[in-house]
Amino acid sequence: CSLHAPLPVVKAIVEAYPEALRMNESAFKRLPIHVACQFAERPEVIRYLAQEDRATALEPDILGRLPIHYACSNGSNQTVIKALLAANPASALYADYSGWLPLHVAINFGASTEVIEELINACPASVAVQTVKGSTTVSLAEKVSTKNKAEILKLLKDTVASGKCEGRHLSRVGKTSHFVQVSRAA
Repeated sequence: CSLHAPLPVVKAIVEAYPEALRMNESAFKRLPIHVACQFAERPEVIRYLAQEDRATALEPDILGRLPIHYACSNGSNQTVIKALLAANPASALYADYSGWLPLHVAINFGASTEVIEELINACPASVAVQTVKGSTTVSLAEKVSTKNKAEILKLLKDTVASGKCEGRHLSRVGKTSHFVQVSRAA
């Protein structure tokens, strides 16, 4: 996947050896779908991998990151994010070992407004979740220098003001589930 193989080649490999979808690379225990997202593979390849084994979209690597974390950090478009969320919607509220949700990652790496909207729509509560070091989506958006900064800040603040992100929500950090209390003050 890191060599940007065309979809017919990826399909042929999976058809010949279906276990390949679950094979970890040695250093970070990433699956092919992690690697495809990390190296900004073609959207149709990521969609195919996600559809072939939906559980891989919620499989963390050694850093607690899901494929969607890598997609959000590498400029993936809305099509890729939609495919990963469709494979496993719970990935929107899955924190890596640093407490970063896919929304935190997307904001930090200057994702498009459409990608941010997709993540917010999938899980409005993610807007108010803080990282382990206390960063919020709003504080991250205020720090980054992107052309869509004002749009992102408006989306985030409107979501908080709407009350959609209040209450208790099940979040995952690595392989551990816990409830997160979210309020407007967050």
